[in-house]
Amino acid sequence: MKKIFLITVLIISNNILSQDEFIPLNIKAAFEKGTRSIDGKPGKNYWQNSADYEIKIKLDPYKKWIVGSEKVKYYNNSPDSLAELVFRLYQNFYRKNSARNFQISTESITNGVEIEHFELNGELLNLRKESIAEFSNTNLIIKLGKKIAPKSTVTLLINWNHEIPGGTPIRTGMYDSSTFFIAYWYPQISVYDDIDGWDKIDFNGEQEMYNDFNNYDVQIEVPNKFGIWATGVLQNPDEVLHPKIIDRFYAAHKSEEVVHIITKEDYQNGNVFSSKEETNTWMFKAENVSDFAFGCSDHFLWDAVNFKPDYNSNRNVFISAAYNPHSPDFHKVAQVAKEALLYFTTDLPGVPYPYPSFTAFNGGGGMEFPMIINDESNTTEAGTIGLTSHEAAHTY
Repeated sequence: MKKIFLITVLIISNNILSQDEFIPLNIKAAFEKGTRSIDGKPGKNYWQNSADYEIKIKLDPYKKWIVGSEKVKYYNNSPDSLAELVFRLYQNFYRKNSARNFQISTESITNGVEIEHFELNGELLNLRKESIAEFSNTNLIIKLGKKIAPKSTVTLLINWNHEIPGGTPIRTGMYDSSTFFIAYWYPQISVYDDIDGWDKIDFNGEQEMYNDFNNYDVQIEVPNKFGIWATGVLQNPDEVLHPKIIDRFYAAHKSEEVVHIITKEDYQNGNVFSSKEETNTWMFKAENVSDFAFGCSDHFLWDAVNFKPDYNSNRNVFISAAYNPHSPDFHKVAQVAKEALLYFTTDLPGVPYPYPSFTAFNGGGGMEFPMIINDESNTTEAGTIGLTSHEAAHTY
């Protein structure tokens, strides 16, 4: 049966590929340019664009507000001269008159993204001029006076702010009065590819992500009673964690068993985060990932454990679970995540988990971002294992 099925598939594939009308025109053009191959592999002329993001934000959990600045170095690795730049302003999804594929609560309505400053290669751009900027539902299209040459780079400086949506969070937003999961939150350069050029599809709440692979250097300033769990690797734990917590943090990096880094008792004793200043700035770095997301809370517990995906090397993965103390199941999630990543590494798909960290954040629903997932609590063990494993698999 398997042999018959395979022969049938090969015959169908050969028949399809021998008839031009069965090949989409944009894909056919990519074959002709040598950027794609019929067997699905990148062609000899394949390329991808990318960017380096340096982002600094202040998150005010009391006012539910983010104020940020970013420096973006964008690499045009394509053979094309770019006459425009397309930015995604995802938070405009929450504006009153934005197009959405489903209803959101009135508490979720905001004014969207306010861009205070936009600079390209040292030149300040006036985004109120139609000759320079075009706004769609969630996209900003910058019309360039001077094209971006092939194999060149541009540098952008952007200051912006937006309210954190409340009400019913859609993969991002406020989960209780002092717990937030923040995704789709910074002005992000869209994808320019060899198939369709710029991706100008507006975000209506349902699309999955199609992003370049970028490098992120992110600094998040919050009041000193709040912790941050994020994509990437925490760069300054000694500056943001209490000395008692620091010891457990480093112990978890070497432990084969789950370590309780932050407990209920720690919050009761007030020995959780550094209190040297009124705010702490949490610094994270992530390389070659498609996005950056983070969670924030002033009462979440924190479990962590070490995982070695490559037993012939010294590579380690720091697995964390950050969760509401009233969650019925998240006290199991760090261990569940470790066992899931072990299965994916050794059995299906049999590929070692490729990143240095993995965090399960107890927000709501179920959604993955690079190195971090946003999951609701479950009342059954099957639900806990299923949701954690499902979203962990998506991080691949």
